[in-house]
Amino acid sequence: MHPAQFGGTIGHSTADAGMQLVYNIQKAWETGLTPSVLLIDISQFYPSVQQAVLLRILAKQGFHSKLCKFMADYLVGRETKFLFNGATTDPLDFSIGLGQGSSLSPILSGLYIAPVLHKWAPGQERRFANVAAQFFVDDGLLFAASPEPDGSIPGSQLDLNVAVLADMYHNLMGDLGRLGLSVESSKLELMHFRRNKTPYSDSHPLGPVIRLCCF
Repeated sequence: MHPAQFGGTIGHSTADAGMQLVYNIQKAWETGLTPSVLLIDISQFYPSVQQAVLLRILAKQGFHSKLCKFMADYLVGRETKFLFNGATTDPLDFSIGLGQGSSLSPILSGLYIAPVLHKWAPGQERRFANVAAQFFVDDGLLFAASPEPDGSIPGSQLDLNVAVLADMYHNLMGDLGRLGLSVESSKLELMHFRRNKTPYSDSHPLGPVIRLCCF
């Protein structure tokens, strides 16, 4: 599991994810940087996991061939039923993705996107970088920090954050797309963390907005 994955791992929680974000923000402020974050949500994460790709990832990560074979058997032959108004449907084949509610699903999904996090969470071993990423299962956060405005071009560093985050987002979408995953565009959220409490501008007092071409 990548250290930037806070979901489905022992000793990690939502509080830890929040503390990591607060730490990154405070470290950015201490070094004269202004941070911004883009919050994302992977759409239909568990059902979208491609089982063949997952098994290849597990093998490449060094798991024993017997364990990979066990996982291959575990992922197929699953069924589900729906209960509605006291009536239960006939069993339906559900041999796709990962089972919702299964205790193994958070772990397997974390291993599934670990290669992407190794690419997009640089400097995680230092616990801080000007560009970083962290996830809690399918909820992600992209972090960018730039120098404080020097007064000559007000707000230019926040605009740079937006440009960096937009570039990270589009490249991340490409990497997730190769895993059969996509992001829920309606759940994107941009936040700026400025120490200067004066409005950014009359039109955007909270900071610049981000415009993305979502696929």
